[in-house]
Order: sequence, then structure tokens, then C-alpha cells
Amino acid sequence: MGGLNSWTLHTDYYQRKFITGNYCSLAFLFHVFVLATLVILPFVLTFYSGNFWAKIDVQSEQPKVTYQQNLYAQFLFVDPQNPAIRQSYIWSTSKAIRDAGDNLLATPQVRSSHQDFDRDGRAERWNISMRVRKPVLAIMPASLSQGTVIVGFDYETSDVAKIKMDTLAVVNLNNLPSVSTYQTVKKVKTVGTLELRQETPVRYQRSIRTIYNDDLFSYLEYEGLTQFLTHRYYNGQRNETTHYNAKPLTITRGIPSEDNYVDIEIIIDIPREQRITYAPGVWEVLKFAWIQYYSFFALLYVFLYHFFYGFIIKNKVFDSMEISEVNVNSLLQSKKKCL
Repeated sequence: MGGLNSWTLHTDYYQRKFITGNYCSLAFLFHVFVLATLVILPFVLTFYSGNFWAKIDVQSEQPKVTYQQNLYAQFLFVDPQNPAIRQSYIWSTSKAIRDAGDNLLATPQVRSSHQDFDRDGRAERWNISMRVRKPVLAIMPASLSQGTVIVGFDYETSDVAKIKMDTLAVVNLNNLPSVSTYQTVKKVKTVGTLELRQETPVRYQRSIRTIYNDDLFSYLEYEGLTQFLTHRYYNGQRNETTHYNAKPLTITRGIPSEDNYVDIEIIIDIPREQRITYAPGVWEVLKFAWIQYYSFFALLYVFLYHFFYGFIIKNKVFDSMEISEVNVNSLLQSKKKCL
């Protein structure tokens, strides 16, 4: 409102332009310098902040892990009356491995089940149980001294890093109590998490990475357990593997003369937030780089161009000609009068 009896209906602002006709003048050179700084400096700041060209990034997702019904077990049994008498046995769900192996166990009872707590179609836990009949080395059933159980899984991720591979949960049953005539191992329970391990980041690609989607268990047909794990799975032979990170074993003891079976219970938890390291693609890098660049550009535009540069030019620090609607109209009216 302009006064007591007047109202402001519309306000129109006029523009002022500051020009120079000499490309070698200090005003023009300063203008070029400010514009170049406004374009280049955000790039430099973004680059040195480490966000312009991210070589490595991390994503988190719950992998889809499915039991393949592939299992391999190697156990060492000891005679409870004479610990010097011991024998190693193997067993597998694969008929080809059983046919190629020696000292086979009697076929154990193997059960598997999964739990999907959040009902998203991806298991958060797998339960694998075995009931193994103890072999007789002398007079009474032998006692389990140590063992290794290998469980095969299909492992898939589908977010940014798309991976599909065969992988393993290698369960070591070591540090079992010493056996005697009076006590033996009746049940072994292990609880752990199946964690992804990477030697190097996975390169981003649109297609699914299937380089390790092979039949791992087929190698056990002609390779021993130690050779298989050393040359096929561990020691950098595969860039992506899974490791079974287990808690201390829970062991139930029994009496050798009364227990003909040993029960093995394996609980495998699947992380809901599995961290996967990958190298981003060009378009993903540019998308985030553009956001970073624009953030610095907007900040510099306000302070460097609008305030600092505007202050220098408006206060005639460098020689320039001011053109506005006011003086243009005055020039036109003066020309009309002359005519």
C-alpha cells in the first residue's frame, strides 16, 4: 500500500546492463576470469572431495541363498577304548562322489529346512541336520573326533552388483572333547553366518555375473578335500566366495556303549544387509558427479558471481558503460528533440 488511500497494484523492476566494447580492457578480462572460475572451480572442488569419480562403492542387500541339496562330509572317528585306532570316513549326497570315494559312511539321515522371517521370498536361515551312524572300529561304536561338512548353495544378488554363483558353507567341527570309555560326542550344534568375501570389487555390468556359476561339487569326484578347498575355493582362486563365520560349538556328550549315532545340527544365517563392494559404471558415476558439481556451482554462483562480481562491476572498479531502461529512454527522447 503506497499511502492511506492508495494501493500498490503492480511493481515493475528495470534492469541495468554494464557493457564494454574493448575485448582487451580490464573489465572484459576480469569478466572472462570470473566465468572461467565459476565453471572450473566446482569441478576441482568436486574432484578433490573424492566424490566426482568414485572408483569403489558399496551396496547392501539381502542375497537370495538356496540350498542345492549338495552336501559333503568327512569325519574322523576314534575308538573310545584305544584312541590310537582311528579312521577317516566320507559321505556325500552326490552319487558320483560316493562311487569315487573310499571308507564310506553308512547313509546318514539328512534334513534341511529354511526360515523366511519377513516373508519376502528370501530365506534368512537354513537348518541342515545329519544323523550319522557311528562306525565300529573295534568292539564298541567309535566316537567322533573331528570333521568337516561342506554345504552347497546357489547365491544370487540382484540390486546393483548382479551375481549368480555356486558357493559353499564350509563347517569345521574341530576342538571336540577327547574321547574315553566313559564319554563320547553325542551331538554337535553349530550356529554361524554365511558372509560374502571379495578379493577385489565387482565391476558393474548390466548382465548377471555368472563366472562362478559352476558345479563346484564335481571337483570332489577326483580331488581330496584339502586340495579342493586350497586350489578351487580359497587362496584367491575365486574373487567371490562365502565364509561360514561360526560361533563356538555346542557339544552334548554321551556314553559310548549306549550311543550308536551322532547328531550334527548346522544353522546358517543369511545377512539381511550384506555389504557388496563394486566398481560403479560410467553413467552412475556421472549421475552423482553432476549432483556434486551443481551443488558447488550454485554456491559459487551466489557468492562469487552475484555478490562479489556484481559488487565490482556496479561500483565501477573497472571502466564499463551502464545501460538501463531509464537512460535508454532519455537517449531516445533527446534524439527525437534533435530531429
